[in-house]
Amino acid sequence: MLSHAETVRLYGPWRGRTPSDAAHLLRDYSRRWWIAGGWAIDAFSGTAREHGDLDISIPRSDLSAFVAFMNGRLDVWAAAGSLTPITDNAHAAVPDACGNLWLRASGADPWEYDVLLGRVSHIRESARCIVAA
Repeated sequence: MLSHAETVRLYGPWRGRTPSDAAHLLRDYSRRWWIAGGWAIDAFSGTAREHGDLDISIPRSDLSAFVAFMNGRLDVWAAAGSLTPITDNAHAAVPDACGNLWLRASGADPWEYDVLLGRVSHIRESARCIVAA
């Protein structure tokens, strides 16, 4: 596994985003999404720590809608062993094995969000969180 420094050297830095940033970005997105990863674990456990990135998750079945929504907002890249830009709604080119999308404003900017593509069969919402199974 690569060290943090080596990952940044190879792929570039990440902008420190928060769940509030994601809520602002996705305020007009009509599909389901939720915070995942470290931020979600901290919210569930009641702990707080510094985060270097923010993971959002969406149902993989909403990939087309998500890519279309991001058009003109942030560039979408498929992260599946290598990084491949997804342009002109070319989401069909996203390999089935791809589990993440990385988002950023341009090739000269830091990465902003890591979007996990979940295979979701059931979603249950509660006051505190969305649970996907």
